Amino acid sequence: MGRRIFKFRAFISLSILWSFLIEAISGIVLYVTPVGRVANWTNWKFWGLTKQNWEAVHTIFGYVFLLFAGFHIYNNWNAILNYVKKRIKQNFKMRVELITSFLLAICIFLGVLVNIPPFSSIMNFGDTLKNTWPENRNQPFLVRPEKLSFERFIKELGIPIEKANDLLKHNGIYIRERSQLVQDIAKKNKVSPSDIYEMLKPGIPPYLQKKEGRLARKNDVDSTKNP
Repeated sequence: MGRRIFKFRAFISLSILWSFLIEAISGIVLYVTPVGRVANWTNWKFWGLTKQNWEAVHTIFGYVFLLFAGFHIYNNWNAILNYVKKRIKQNFKMRVELITSFLLAICIFLGVLVNIPPFSSIMNFGDTLKNTWPENRNQPFLVRPEKLSFERFIKELGIPIEKANDLLKHNGIYIRERSQLVQDIAKKNKVSPSDIYEMLKPGIPPYLQKKEGRLARKNDVDSTKNP
């Protein structure tokens, strides 16, 4: 029995197929994921992957798809060129269909840019799905707190470093470097930034807790005004 020869063209075609499927799946997932502030703060995951993971998968496999599509065109250039020439000759006999399909593509492109129905409806539906995820109200009066260093985070919360370390040690979390980002500490300990905040919450001074309460109430009022 002879040695089986690796079929490079089949390999390229199948790689295009897998890349397309992964692009489609990741695109659907990103269409319905919660907004960034909710996904990052709560460590949202789907099939074990975070929103950032899905974004990376979608981007990388988009380039992989283009790469293998380029190889496919290169390996089949003569056949593609002959096919195009043949179709061009035939399309002279199908001018109406050619012009109609071209105008349809232009209309869709312009419709997306101008943001008119049904294209705007599709995008609005995606936004609605994103906003149906429960927003974690347990968030401090800070902007993107998960992006702060641990030292800056507890400073903003008004918690002394010794108190913060004790609160986290009680929950089995040890801080090696104060410069670590809150999201990195959470990831390393397999919890969410929201969980880290919950552990530290008892150490927040009363005057800052009142500030946080006013913000939470304001957010609730705003959400009722802008559902």
